[in-house]
Amino acid sequence: MLRGNAFSVLVPSAFTLMTLWSSSALALPCDKSGAQDQGRPRIGLVLGGGGARGAAHVGVLKVLEEMKIPIDCIAGNSMGAIVGGLYAAGLSPGDIEREMVGMDWDDVLDDKPRRPDQQFRRKRDDDNYLVKKYVGVQDGKIELPLGYIQGQKFDMELARLTHHVSGLKTFDDLPVPFRAVATDIETGKMVVLSKGNLARAIRASMAVPGAFDPVEIDGRLLVDGLVSNNVPVDVGRAMGADVLIVVNVGTPLMKRGEITTALAVIGQMSNILSARNVEEQLKTLQKQDVYINPDLGDLSTSDFKRAADAIAIGEKAANGERATLARLKNPSVAQREQIAERKAGLDTKPVIAFVKLDNQSRISEKVLTHPFKPLIGKPLDYKTVRRSVEDVYGWNIFESVRYEVIEEDGKNGLLVHVKEKSWGPNYLQLGIALATDLDGESSWNLGASVLKTALNGYAGEARLAAQIGDSPLAIAEFYQPLDPGLRYFVNTQLFYDARTFSRWEGDDQVDEFRVSRYGGQIATGRVLGHWGEFRVGMRRYSGEAEQRAGDPAAPDFDFDSGEAFLRLTYDTLDNRNWPRSGGLAQWEWLESIEALGADKDFSQSLLSAGYAHSWGRNTVIAGGLFNYTADGEAPVQNRFRAGGFFNLSGFVQDQLSGQQEVVLRTAYYRRLGNIQWLPAYAGVSLEYGNVFEDRDDISLSSDDSLLAGSVFLGLDTILGPVYLGYGHAEQGHDSVYLYLGRLF
Repeated sequence: MLRGNAFSVLVPSAFTLMTLWSSSALALPCDKSGAQDQGRPRIGLVLGGGGARGAAHVGVLKVLEEMKIPIDCIAGNSMGAIVGGLYAAGLSPGDIEREMVGMDWDDVLDDKPRRPDQQFRRKRDDDNYLVKKYVGVQDGKIELPLGYIQGQKFDMELARLTHHVSGLKTFDDLPVPFRAVATDIETGKMVVLSKGNLARAIRASMAVPGAFDPVEIDGRLLVDGLVSNNVPVDVGRAMGADVLIVVNVGTPLMKRGEITTALAVIGQMSNILSARNVEEQLKTLQKQDVYINPDLGDLSTSDFKRAADAIAIGEKAANGERATLARLKNPSVAQREQIAERKAGLDTKPVIAFVKLDNQSRISEKVLTHPFKPLIGKPLDYKTVRRSVEDVYGWNIFESVRYEVIEEDGKNGLLVHVKEKSWGPNYLQLGIALATDLDGESSWNLGASVLKTALNGYAGEARLAAQIGDSPLAIAEFYQPLDPGLRYFVNTQLFYDARTFSRWEGDDQVDEFRVSRYGGQIATGRVLGHWGEFRVGMRRYSGEAEQRAGDPAAPDFDFDSGEAFLRLTYDTLDNRNWPRSGGLAQWEWLESIEALGADKDFSQSLLSAGYAHSWGRNTVIAGGLFNYTADGEAPVQNRFRAGGFFNLSGFVQDQLSGQQEVVLRTAYYRRLGNIQWLPAYAGVSLEYGNVFEDRDDISLSSDDSLLAGSVFLGLDTILGPVYLGYGHAEQGHDSVYLYLGRLF
């Protein structure tokens, strides 16, 4: 629709257009396109904010290009800054549409690095059952980030889409001049961004308070412009536009019956603040301006997966204004060709001569620049830069890692900004684990861990962990990388733990021992990329076994152990709770040596492996374990145990015990429903194997091994995976399991 008298807008006089043209400042950004030389008004595009609803802007752009309506400058806020900025950088509406529709929004809006990209040390955090979300701890107080999303992955996507213009000093030099609008969170005033790094400016404009981390630019802490100027008509006018095409995709105010939660109240307050400044801006529209307000219905600001729907609605709304837009057509101007030509002139890849750091962390510059060394002396390659950034961010101790191209003394280089987490470097994790067969056998444990990171320039860290419940433990650990590549390391640990071991004969429990240990270990090794680790070490501990049930004549006993071990671990799983791809395997050789203080000599080999493969909602996991005592006889605390959910289901937990163990297993599960915050699954498992006393007894024949299986339902909760299952094994063994903790 148009503001003002329809006739005067549809049939504007040449005098009116020329008056508008001549009254504007000649040095303004909209002059760049040469509209004056073509004898036409300068056309500015104003795109408002609205979260996922802003994908409608792409549909509007598609119609404008189809109608050959030139755009001389763009002003945008939030999603309007994203779409407008990408278009200004030379991307076509089709390019932007493909990116928005094809993007994995769940992953992009999740700050945690993809598990395969994490440093191997961080993957080992998943070996326990603790909640994976860290909270910061400072001076006995809980510290939280300034936003739920820090935006690291989103920053990288913006960098990818704008890397060809990252060396420009001003947004007037873009294929289409551009302005992004943000809000200074300290003063509440509008900030118009016209220079610097385009990706960073866009990111500041869409930093919704509370949802996204604020962005610091030139000493100001910036957030989304929705509270100061959500539809920046005045900014577009100030750029020198004679005619504005204004697109408003803001969320309408909710009715009273829709305001039913605290989040709804917060959302309504944001909408009210935005609605007021939008109303003031729309009042300034003039009769020659075009206003488009797509009817986005119930499409919410977070419905990014409905980007295609929003684009179609935007296209429909623009088509509805074809009659009013027709007067702005200029068939003699090949807008897309001109923009593409300007973009092509910026697509040359600079040769990277140096890497500099903006280091806001305690980590050494030698360590931080190490992943970027392969880029020096070569043309800028986005994929290589991204791998280097992900390598650093994968340590999971930084709030953000980003880069920009700079020029010094006629040479191009990378400036890498590294910011340590503002709520670190000390992090607290809590967790709970429960297991019961609903028939009297149950266990529970509560755990807590404090991780202290960045202890020195080579990223040393310490961990203190404790657990109370059926299996109490306490651990103090120190991990220290030894080289700038963080490949070689030394790892020391002091520990105490206690477990209950039972001995069964058939279905009868013969006795029960409470075994406690205390000691320490030291290991050194090498990290093998992100996928594996090799380590060798020594372990020394003492303990006691106290009988809790069984033959009263059986004595309690003390024991000592001195062990040397060699371990190789492989881990490429995408998710430790409910994996869909990748594998996990570990092999360890253990030597109990009397010369190291052990009561007896013996050798053991421990091998476990599993691999996950998925299609659609379906996943299959296949693997097994093969543990055997090679020489000597292992004492009670070193015997292998089977029985329990997914480990010969149907048997009681650890009901089977032996010097050797072989179990093959596979599981299938299917994702149920579409609830993102509480994924649900249904599945079955099949297990086959047994424990054996002598190596010569090891056999997978039907006479010596047992077939078992289970059916289960599962939830992936904030506390960890929860399973309710029924297990059955040969020889009439049945159990029902309720399990909170990790199985796979």
